[in-house]
Amino acid sequence: AINMYLGIQPPGCGADCNPHPRSQVELARQPGQSLAASVEEVLRGLLQPVRGPLKAGFEHVDLKLVAPPGKEDLERRLQDKNVYQQRLAKFLLGELAAGRALPTSCPCPVQVLRLGDELLLAALGGEACVDYALRLRREFAGRRIWIASYCNDIVAYVPSERVLQEGGYEGGTAMMYFGLHGPFQPGLEQQLIDSVKRNITLSRLDFVSSKGVLDKAKEQNEAEVYRHKLNIKTPTVEQQVGNLSGGNQQKVLIGQWMFAMPDIMIL
Repeated sequence: AINMYLGIQPPGCGADCNPHPRSQVELARQPGQSLAASVEEVLRGLLQPVRGPLKAGFEHVDLKLVAPPGKEDLERRLQDKNVYQQRLAKFLLGELAAGRALPTSCPCPVQVLRLGDELLLAALGGEACVDYALRLRREFAGRRIWIASYCNDIVAYVPSERVLQEGGYEGGTAMMYFGLHGPFQPGLEQQLIDSVKRNITLSRLDFVSSKGVLDKAKEQNEAEVYRHKLNIKTPTVEQQVGNLSGGNQQKVLIGQWMFAMPDIMIL
């Protein structure tokens, strides 16, 4: 008998996540060799099956941009020493000349795939900052979760609030390579995390979605239902779970599994 394995490695949130040390070819090989050794070690061990059913949800999140530059500003940027700033200015001026308004937001795709209770995959669009992976693992502590990026559309570099405040390349100027003026407005991290509401409704996406597209009204309603049922003390269902008291965090977790309608729940 021949044992065959198919390895699928969705890219993680790699932005602002650099190997150390680096800048030499031999150093660049080390992370790849380390990853290959880890895969071989896993294959030598006892693999854990992942069972369905498969559930999926998908939505676009509109990330707001700062106010677009005016025509005079763009014309000045044509003389910028940075050739990419020149190209961006030329592109945006072309949009204005064609009678098209410059964008005030950028739609970022967010997809969730769930294989039974075994595995949760959150797939973010764009080049998402590593902070999203770190935060989502905290939000879903105790769950087997993989946070992927570069999925469905590479809309732009997607900074966290930390990176956005730091500014610089990751905080805004990288957007010129995507044909966008920038930076994003504050608040994008919370939009993508979707906090308490998503913690409750991810366990039954089929109930709050239609043909794989999330019904935001249904999701909001269900989150509010369990907020009142369990008397969760929070000013809004958008509140980050980590900012709640320990008791209210436990209520959110209980609400998540009540919403899944299990036959038996042992507390």
